[in-house]
Amino acid sequence: MSVAAPNADIPAFKTQVDSKLFSIAICAWVFYEIAITTGDSINLFWMQKRWTASKCFFFLNRIAVMLIVVTITCLKFVTYSSNYGCLVATWAEFVCSICIVCTVAFTLANRVYALWKGNYIVLAIFFLIMSANILNYLFIYGTALYRGSPVISKPPFTGCAVILNSSLLWISFANTLTFEAVSISLVVYKAWPMARQRDVETPIFSLLLEDGVGYFLAFTASKLFTVGAVYAPTPISPVVLSSYPSFSVAALAINRLFIRLQRATVMRSMTTQFTGASFSIAKYDSSYYTRGSRFPRKNTTVGGTDSSQTRRDHQDDLLSRRSVELYTAEDLHMATTRRDSTQHATPVF
Repeated sequence: MSVAAPNADIPAFKTQVDSKLFSIAICAWVFYEIAITTGDSINLFWMQKRWTASKCFFFLNRIAVMLIVVTITCLKFVTYSSNYGCLVATWAEFVCSICIVCTVAFTLANRVYALWKGNYIVLAIFFLIMSANILNYLFIYGTALYRGSPVISKPPFTGCAVILNSSLLWISFANTLTFEAVSISLVVYKAWPMARQRDVETPIFSLLLEDGVGYFLAFTASKLFTVGAVYAPTPISPVVLSSYPSFSVAALAINRLFIRLQRATVMRSMTTQFTGASFSIAKYDSSYYTRGSRFPRKNTTVGGTDSSQTRRDHQDDLLSRRSVELYTAEDLHMATTRRDSTQHATPVF
């Protein structure tokens, strides 16, 4: 006597297996990145006694990206017996994604503010776009999740998913891409003229330029791939979309941005001075003399006012070099009044 085998949806089962494997790959990538940057996080952030907004957002980003990949993996592997467990896990994923969105916004806003400080029109427009990006994601995606319907997989399938109920999700995608493009454009516009100078070393500007462009390309590629998978489905769309790779890409890119900038600012071998306050860039010509002493021909303040001509009777030897260096406004003032006291000062980052 033969027993008929139950009907099985082989393509659907294969899609779910591939989706689980892709989710595990994303999770492993995230934890590997966190592991290899643990030393930097301890030395550059945790060992620094002063707690700043950047330090808080750095650790919040690391915790959020680990929680979100674990939650996504659980949504695919755990067998849920009721809709309640599925909804709790889905909302936990949503909260972690909000943390990542806010961290990304703060990181980009911090760079834009440092470079455009003093230009209140540009900053006002930028912060309006940033606020719209966060609020759109919060309300549009949150509303779609609230109105969504949980679907629990039955054996031999596992996991669950919430079918979002909204026709406005494209607004969130469009606003996010707009915010990213505006942020990087503002950074590149200010950093490019300084970073491209061949006879001047500007490590901070070069770092802001390189990291900004690299992050934008990685994030835009992942976001466009997600948008394309949603509105132009392919056989791999259900495999990729359920793992939300754009969040992992954005979070890990921001993790690298924090570490690279922090490492650049704490290196004692650098000859620049960089603080959280506004900073100035002074360019000097040693062939220019007045009353027998040298003084800067031009003093350009970045993040504050435009270039202005300055007159000085006494100039420190440090300020008479043929180079462009970063100084705070207080350093420039002290250099003119305390000639001998600043020659052996140690840079403070």
